[in-house]
Amino acid sequence: MKKFIKWAEILNRANNIKEKYPKAKFWGIPRGGQVVAGILGNAVDNIEDCDVIVDDLIDSGQTMEKYLQYDKPIEVLIDKRKEYTNEWLVFPWENAEGDI
Repeated sequence: MKKFIKWAEILNRANNIKEKYPKAKFWGIPRGGQVVAGILGNAVDNIEDCDVIVDDLIDSGQTMEKYLQYDKPIEVLIDKRKEYTNEWLVFPWENAEGDI
């Protein structure tokens, strides 16, 4: 079953991240994380320049594992290991085929 994530939910969750890191510089994991970094503002082009790494979701956790080496906090909008576990999430920036 598909779950279409609404902009209101995205902005609410993004605000929670901004409140946690009010002066941080954000770098987004390609591709959905780049959208999140842009929403958060103060996005940077290089992972070395950021304070916090962001992504749209964690599914299995494999992608997140690749970025632990940078020793920076990683924040996500949705952790599918904890919620929406049996649903296919569709973000507003994706087209019908799931591509950005």
